[in-house]
Amino acid sequence: MSSDEDGFCNSSFWDSTLSWDTDNPRLPLCFEKTALVWGPCLLLWLLTPLELIIIFRSKCRDVPWRFTNTTKLFLNLVLIVLSVTSFIWSLVLRLAGEKVYPVDLWTPAVTSATFVLTLVLLIWDMQRGLQSSGVLFLFWLILSTAGLAQFFTEFREAEYGDSEESLYRSLLYIFHYPLVVLM
Repeated sequence: MSSDEDGFCNSSFWDSTLSWDTDNPRLPLCFEKTALVWGPCLLLWLLTPLELIIIFRSKCRDVPWRFTNTTKLFLNLVLIVLSVTSFIWSLVLRLAGEKVYPVDLWTPAVTSATFVLTLVLLIWDMQRGLQSSGVLFLFWLILSTAGLAQFFTEFREAEYGDSEESLYRSLLYIFHYPLVVLM
């Protein structure tokens, strides 16, 4: 990926000097917003047929509504709202003539669609009597592990950032990430 103003991101996709040749190692923001988010999402979409086979072969029915299930549904809905809000915010800024990189539109769109998928799978799991899902557990585990780097980057950006747009985007992710970990 290019690091110029017309690129997909506002940074290069990979920069070894940020990661290896420094006392304060970090990942490029473009890598954090694409590979570390899209990878787990792609994995879930690829494993969804397996999850559907498990769901539709289940002989049990209706998991009772308990605190854990209700909390998962609520947190999933909040994650959908945060992702859609991030997408709409970026779209409004772009339509207003601000410089918005495509990654700031695509990543919230990918996460919104994926979180809707997780909500559907969670509801189907409950309706078909499945207490837990290995596929969803794997997705949430990988997404929360991969998102840790961006969480620290966004936290640092919120603390030292200079623009209101970057502060807003950072705060959205700072609220978003702990919910992913709770899932």
